[in-house]
Amino acid sequence: MSKHTAGPWFIGVSSDDDQIHCIDAFDISRGRGNLEVCKVWGTVNDTEESDQSKANARLIAAAPELLEALEVVLNAGRGTSRRIILDAEDEALARAAIARARGEA
Repeated sequence: MSKHTAGPWFIGVSSDDDQIHCIDAFDISRGRGNLEVCKVWGTVNDTEESDQSKANARLIAAAPELLEALEVVLNAGRGTSRRIILDAEDEALARAAIARARGEA
């Protein structure tokens, strides 16, 4: 079981400042409402929406799905004749990214 807030995550607007993006998730523990996962700033002292903050928000919001997709790719076809073959370097890169996301590296 993962310790991170369950996905999907989506881009919202900070409740403190409507110019700053935030990443929200549905608050399963309460069965309602949104849970603010983080605020996303484009640059230091960036108080306005920027292309950089939008791009950062999209990347962060996709994190749970990216992690799941990477795990699926690494486990695809295990125990069957269908297997995705990665070279050792690519597999090591994928495993390192998963470990980092899980806080194991």
